[in-house]
Amino acid sequence: MASMAFSARRKSWPVLAEIALAACLAWVQFGSVAHAAENGESNSDTPEILSDPGELPAPVQATRSAILKAAKSGDVERLRMVLERNELMPLIAKTRPKDPIAHWREQSQDGRGLAVMAALVEVMESDFARINPGTGDERYVWPFFAVLPFDQLRPAEIVQLYQLVGPEEAREMLKTGEYSSYR
Repeated sequence: MASMAFSARRKSWPVLAEIALAACLAWVQFGSVAHAAENGESNSDTPEILSDPGELPAPVQATRSAILKAAKSGDVERLRMVLERNELMPLIAKTRPKDPIAHWREQSQDGRGLAVMAALVEVMESDFARINPGTGDERYVWPFFAVLPFDQLRPAEIVQLYQLVGPEEAREMLKTGEYSSYR
């Protein structure tokens, strides 16, 4: 029964597919949110997959915590403060909206941004990748699927994919070999 509700909830997410939570979700670089590259930038062959937020540098932990706290609040306006504290305004859609919060409200099925905040929480609580470790371009990517080649996924990681995006979307991604959901 629970999986049916989970699957039903996931079916409504394609409405939000336009939202590229990329900058807010994907690349957190030592406390500032950087623009994500289309295919993920990496100087190493395989990103390091991490699950413990305690392994993040303190500024990255602080940014992640602020995103989660704002998203879990149920008040989409609290995300505005997180977005505005960054040097660069994150790119949250294919084109840069004047007001990202208004855009999220518009794209969210509930009209209040709650569905977007739920997706944001799920992604930020998932395992993440560290790319370019030990360099000036070290980055942390949520979820790790965004930068890990699908032919390298282990069975336990495929389970995580199913948990994050639901069965239909996961099957399609496994078929195409590319992560195409929230970042």
